[in-house]
Amino acid sequence: MAFTREKAAEIANKLGCESSVVLAVADVESDGAHDLPDGRPKILFEAHWFSKLTKGQFDAQYPGLSSPVWDRSLYKGGAAEWGRLNAAIRLDAEAALKSSSWGLFQIMGFNHKACGFDTVTAFVDFIKGPDDADMEAFINFVKANPLILKAMRAKDWKAFALHYNGPGAVASYSAKMADAYGKFAGQPDRAEEGPPLPVADPTLKPVPVSSSKTVIAGGVSVAAGAATVADQINQVTPIVESIATVGASFQNVLKLGALALSIVALVAVGYMLWRYIQKRRSGDVVSI
Repeated sequence: MAFTREKAAEIANKLGCESSVVLAVADVESDGAHDLPDGRPKILFEAHWFSKLTKGQFDAQYPGLSSPVWDRSLYKGGAAEWGRLNAAIRLDAEAALKSSSWGLFQIMGFNHKACGFDTVTAFVDFIKGPDDADMEAFINFVKANPLILKAMRAKDWKAFALHYNGPGAVASYSAKMADAYGKFAGQPDRAEEGPPLPVADPTLKPVPVSSSKTVIAGGVSVAAGAATVADQINQVTPIVESIATVGASFQNVLKLGALALSIVALVAVGYMLWRYIQKRRSGDVVSI
Protein backbone atom coordinates (compact mmCIF):
# COMPACT_ATOMS: atom_id res chain seq x y z
CA MET A 1 0.00 0.00 0.00
CA ALA A 2 1.32 3.43 -0.94
CA PHE A 3 2.23 5.87 1.80
CA THR A 4 -0.37 8.66 2.00
CA ARG A 5 -0.24 12.29 3.09
CA GLU A 6 -2.69 11.45 5.87
CA LYS A 7 -0.27 8.87 7.28
CA ALA A 8 2.61 11.31 6.89
CA ALA A 9 0.60 13.93 8.78
CA GLU A 10 0.20 11.50 11.71
CA ILE A 11 3.97 11.12 11.91
CA ALA A 12 4.58 14.84 11.40
CA ASN A 13 2.25 15.73 14.27
CA LYS A 14 4.22 13.49 16.62
CA LEU A 15 7.59 14.82 15.45
CA GLY A 16 6.66 18.47 15.12
CA CYS A 17 7.65 18.79 11.48
CA GLU A 18 5.91 19.23 8.11
CA SER A 19 4.15 16.27 6.54
CA SER A 20 5.96 17.09 3.28
CA VAL A 21 9.27 16.37 5.04
CA VAL A 22 8.06 12.92 6.10
CA LEU A 23 6.75 12.23 2.61
CA ALA A 24 10.13 13.26 1.19
CA VAL A 25 12.00 10.81 3.44
CA ALA A 26 9.73 7.94 2.41
CA ASP A 27 9.96 8.91 -1.25
CA VAL A 28 13.77 9.00 -1.27
CA GLU A 29 14.19 5.87 0.82
CA SER A 30 11.60 3.52 -0.71
CA ASP A 31 9.63 5.38 -3.40
CA GLY A 32 6.87 5.69 -0.81
CA ALA A 33 6.08 1.95 -0.61
CA HIS A 34 6.36 -0.25 2.49
CA ASP A 35 6.56 -3.60 0.77
CA LEU A 36 7.53 -5.44 -2.39
CA PRO A 37 4.74 -6.72 -4.69
CA ASP A 38 5.05 -10.13 -3.00
CA GLY A 39 4.29 -8.62 0.42
CA ARG A 40 7.77 -8.78 1.92
CA PRO A 41 9.25 -5.56 3.32
CA LYS A 42 11.54 -3.60 1.04
CA ILE A 43 15.16 -4.13 2.06
CA LEU A 44 18.65 -3.26 0.92
CA PHE A 45 21.51 -5.50 2.02
CA GLU A 46 24.70 -3.56 2.80
CA ALA A 47 27.80 -5.70 2.22
CA HIS A 48 30.17 -3.21 3.84
CA TRP A 49 28.18 -3.37 7.09
CA PHE A 50 28.11 -7.17 6.99
CA SER A 51 31.88 -7.12 6.62
CA LYS A 52 32.25 -4.71 9.53
CA LEU A 53 29.91 -6.65 11.82
CA THR A 54 31.62 -9.97 11.02
CA LYS A 55 35.14 -8.50 11.20
CA GLY A 56 35.79 -9.27 7.53
CA GLN A 57 35.86 -13.05 7.98
CA PHE A 58 33.73 -13.61 4.84
CA ASP A 59 35.33 -10.98 2.59
CA ALA A 60 37.56 -13.33 0.64
CA GLN A 61 35.13 -16.20 0.13
CA TYR A 62 31.92 -14.18 -0.35
CA PRO A 63 32.90 -10.81 -1.89
CA GLY A 64 29.35 -10.19 -3.13
CA LEU A 65 28.02 -10.35 0.43
CA SER A 66 30.92 -9.03 2.47
CA SER A 67 33.01 -6.09 1.31
CA PRO A 68 35.42 -3.95 3.34
CA VAL A 69 34.22 -0.86 1.41
CA TRP A 70 30.86 0.30 0.11
CA ASP A 71 30.33 -0.85 -3.48
CA ARG A 72 27.19 0.21 -5.36
CA SER A 73 27.69 -2.50 -7.97
CA LEU A 74 26.87 -5.18 -5.36
CA TYR A 75 23.24 -4.08 -5.11
CA LYS A 76 20.71 -6.27 -6.93
CA GLY A 77 17.59 -4.26 -6.11
CA GLY A 78 13.99 -5.30 -5.41
CA ALA A 79 13.26 -8.90 -4.45
CA ALA A 80 16.83 -9.91 -5.38
CA GLU A 81 18.05 -8.18 -2.21
CA TRP A 82 16.23 -10.87 -0.23
CA GLY A 83 18.34 -13.46 -2.02
CA ARG A 84 21.49 -11.69 -0.84
CA LEU A 85 20.09 -11.38 2.69
CA ASN A 86 19.15 -15.05 2.91
CA ALA A 87 22.61 -16.06 1.70
CA ALA A 88 24.17 -13.85 4.37
CA ILE A 89 21.83 -15.26 7.03
CA ARG A 90 23.32 -18.69 6.38
CA LEU A 91 26.71 -17.23 7.27
CA ASP A 92 25.71 -15.08 10.27
CA ALA A 93 22.00 -14.48 10.85
CA GLU A 94 22.21 -11.64 13.37
CA ALA A 95 24.85 -9.72 11.41
CA ALA A 96 22.87 -10.19 8.21
CA LEU A 97 19.66 -8.76 9.69
CA LYS A 98 21.59 -5.85 11.19
CA SER A 99 23.27 -5.18 7.83
CA SER A 100 20.00 -4.60 5.98
CA SER A 101 17.82 -1.50 5.82
CA TRP A 102 14.13 -2.20 6.34
CA GLY A 103 10.72 -1.02 5.23
CA LEU A 104 9.25 2.32 4.24
CA PHE A 105 11.99 4.41 5.86
CA GLN A 106 14.84 1.94 5.26
CA ILE A 107 16.05 1.88 8.86
CA MET A 108 19.18 -0.21 9.33
CA GLY A 109 18.75 -3.32 11.45
CA PHE A 110 21.57 -2.33 13.79
CA ASN A 111 19.39 0.64 14.87
CA HIS A 112 16.85 -1.73 16.45
CA LYS A 113 17.36 -0.42 19.99
CA ALA A 114 16.73 3.17 18.90
CA CYS A 115 13.47 1.92 17.40
CA GLY A 116 12.43 0.38 20.72
CA PHE A 117 13.47 -3.28 20.29
CA ASP A 118 15.98 -5.23 22.34
CA THR A 119 16.94 -7.53 19.46
CA VAL A 120 17.19 -7.12 15.71
CA THR A 121 14.96 -10.18 15.28
CA ALA A 122 12.15 -8.48 17.21
CA PHE A 123 12.62 -5.36 15.10
CA VAL A 124 12.46 -7.32 11.82
CA ASP A 125 9.37 -9.28 12.94
CA PHE A 126 7.69 -5.97 13.80
CA ILE A 127 8.52 -4.42 10.41
CA LYS A 128 7.08 -7.50 8.70
CA GLY A 129 3.73 -6.71 10.35
CA PRO A 130 1.13 -4.07 9.40
CA ASP A 131 2.25 -1.00 7.47
CA ASP A 132 1.80 1.21 10.53
CA ALA A 133 4.69 -0.69 12.13
CA ASP A 134 7.10 1.19 9.86
CA MET A 135 5.64 4.46 11.07
CA GLU A 136 6.02 3.60 14.75
CA ALA A 137 9.60 2.41 14.28
CA PHE A 138 10.46 5.58 12.38
CA ILE A 139 8.95 7.86 15.04
CA ASN A 140 10.92 6.09 17.78
CA PHE A 141 14.11 6.18 15.73
CA VAL A 142 13.87 9.91 14.98
CA LYS A 143 13.01 10.79 18.57
CA ALA A 144 16.08 8.84 19.70
CA ASN A 145 18.26 10.92 17.34
CA PRO A 146 17.88 14.64 18.17
CA LEU A 147 20.12 15.76 15.30
CA ILE A 148 17.88 14.01 12.79
CA LEU A 149 14.76 15.52 14.35
CA LYS A 150 16.33 18.99 14.35
CA ALA A 151 17.30 18.65 10.69
CA MET A 152 13.78 17.54 9.72
CA ARG A 153 12.17 20.47 11.53
CA ALA A 154 14.61 22.95 9.98
CA LYS A 155 14.48 21.30 6.55
CA ASP A 156 18.27 21.20 6.67
CA TRP A 157 18.79 18.55 4.00
CA LYS A 158 22.56 18.33 4.30
CA ALA A 159 22.39 17.77 8.05
CA PHE A 160 19.61 15.23 7.57
CA ALA A 161 21.62 13.42 4.90
CA LEU A 162 24.66 13.25 7.17
CA HIS A 163 22.87 11.93 10.25
CA TYR A 164 20.26 9.72 8.59
CA ASN A 165 22.16 8.29 5.62
CA GLY A 166 25.79 8.70 6.71
CA PRO A 167 28.70 10.78 5.37
CA GLY A 168 29.22 8.81 2.16
CA ALA A 169 26.87 10.69 -0.18
CA VAL A 170 25.72 13.87 1.55
CA ALA A 171 25.64 16.00 -1.61
CA SER A 172 23.58 13.63 -3.75
CA TYR A 173 21.29 12.50 -0.92
CA SER A 174 20.55 16.06 0.27
CA ALA A 175 19.77 17.07 -3.33
CA LYS A 176 17.30 14.18 -3.62
CA MET A 177 15.67 15.22 -0.34
CA ALA A 178 15.34 18.83 -1.47
CA ASP A 179 13.80 17.75 -4.78
CA ALA A 180 11.37 15.38 -3.05
CA TYR A 181 10.35 18.01 -0.51
CA GLY A 182 9.80 20.53 -3.30
CA LYS A 183 7.56 18.03 -5.07
CA PHE A 184 5.34 17.45 -2.05
CA ALA A 185 5.39 21.02 -0.76
CA GLY A 186 4.77 22.53 -4.19
CA GLN A 187 8.03 24.46 -4.14
CA PRO A 188 10.85 24.74 -6.70
CA ASP A 189 13.40 21.93 -6.63
CA ARG A 190 16.42 22.29 -4.35
CA ALA A 191 15.16 25.48 -2.76
CA GLU A 192 18.00 25.32 -0.23
CA GLU A 193 20.56 26.08 -2.96
CA GLY A 194 19.24 29.55 -3.79
CA PRO A 195 16.21 31.81 -4.11
CA PRO A 196 13.00 30.36 -5.60
CA LEU A 197 12.79 30.29 -9.38
CA PRO A 198 10.20 32.48 -11.16
CA VAL A 199 6.94 30.64 -11.60
CA ALA A 200 5.98 30.12 -15.25
CA ASP A 201 2.58 31.20 -16.55
CA PRO A 202 0.71 27.89 -17.07
CA THR A 203 -1.45 29.44 -19.81
CA LEU A 204 1.52 30.00 -22.10
CA LYS A 205 2.77 27.23 -24.34
CA PRO A 206 6.43 26.20 -24.10
CA VAL A 207 8.66 27.20 -26.97
CA PRO A 208 11.09 24.37 -27.88
CA VAL A 209 14.69 25.51 -28.06
CA SER A 210 16.55 22.24 -28.34
CA SER A 211 16.12 18.59 -27.52
CA SER A 212 17.36 19.13 -23.97
CA LYS A 213 16.06 22.60 -23.02
CA THR A 214 12.68 24.34 -22.90
CA VAL A 215 11.97 28.05 -22.31
CA ILE A 216 8.52 29.20 -21.18
CA ALA A 217 7.57 32.84 -21.85
CA GLY A 218 6.68 34.76 -18.69
CA GLY A 219 8.79 32.49 -16.47
CA VAL A 220 11.67 30.08 -16.47
CA SER A 221 11.69 26.34 -17.03
CA VAL A 222 15.02 24.72 -17.77
CA ALA A 223 15.44 20.98 -18.13
CA ALA A 224 19.03 20.25 -18.92
CA GLY A 225 19.76 16.83 -17.49
CA ALA A 226 20.94 17.13 -13.91
CA ALA A 227 22.19 20.73 -14.32
CA THR A 228 20.70 23.23 -11.88
CA VAL A 229 20.38 26.99 -12.07
CA ALA A 230 23.25 27.21 -9.61
CA ASP A 231 25.44 25.18 -12.01
CA GLN A 232 24.60 27.56 -14.87
CA ILE A 233 25.45 30.58 -12.72
CA ASN A 234 28.76 28.96 -11.83
CA GLN A 235 29.49 28.50 -15.54
CA VAL A 236 28.71 32.16 -16.33
CA THR A 237 30.63 33.58 -13.37
CA PRO A 238 34.13 32.97 -14.84
CA ILE A 239 33.05 34.75 -18.05
CA VAL A 240 31.78 37.76 -16.13
CA GLU A 241 34.97 37.85 -14.10
CA SER A 242 37.03 37.68 -17.31
CA ILE A 243 35.08 40.61 -18.78
CA ALA A 244 35.62 42.57 -15.59
CA THR A 245 39.34 41.82 -15.75
CA VAL A 246 39.55 42.95 -19.37
CA GLY A 247 37.62 46.09 -18.47
CA ALA A 248 40.01 46.86 -15.65
CA SER A 249 42.97 46.31 -17.96
CA PHE A 250 41.44 48.63 -20.57
CA GLN A 251 41.02 51.33 -17.95
CA ASN A 252 44.70 50.97 -17.04
CA VAL A 253 45.63 51.33 -20.72
CA LEU A 254 43.56 54.52 -20.99
CA LYS A 255 45.27 55.94 -17.91
CA LEU A 256 48.71 55.16 -19.34
CA GLY A 257 47.69 56.70 -22.67
CA ALA A 258 46.52 59.88 -21.02
CA LEU A 259 49.80 60.13 -19.11
CA ALA A 260 51.78 59.61 -22.31
CA LEU A 261 49.80 62.33 -24.11
CA SER A 262 50.45 64.72 -21.21
CA ILE A 263 54.17 64.07 -21.41
CA VAL A 264 54.18 64.60 -25.19
CA ALA A 265 52.25 67.86 -24.77
CA LEU A 266 54.73 69.13 -22.17
CA VAL A 267 57.66 68.22 -24.39
CA ALA A 268 56.05 70.01 -27.36
CA VAL A 269 55.37 73.17 -25.33
CA GLY A 270 58.92 73.12 -23.98
CA TYR A 271 60.34 72.72 -27.49
CA MET A 272 58.25 75.60 -28.83
CA LEU A 273 59.36 77.82 -25.92
CA TRP A 274 62.99 76.92 -26.55
CA ARG A 275 62.64 77.75 -30.27
CA TYR A 276 61.05 81.09 -29.43
CA ILE A 277 63.93 81.99 -27.10
CA GLN A 278 66.49 81.04 -29.73
CA LYS A 279 64.83 83.11 -32.46
CA ARG A 280 64.51 86.09 -30.14
CA ARG A 281 68.20 85.96 -29.34
CA SER A 282 69.06 85.84 -33.04
CA GLY A 283 66.79 88.79 -33.79
CA ASP A 284 64.31 86.78 -35.82
CA VAL A 285 61.55 87.69 -33.33
CA VAL A 286 60.57 91.34 -32.78
CA SER A 287 59.82 92.27 -29.15
CA ILE A 288 56.43 93.82 -28.54
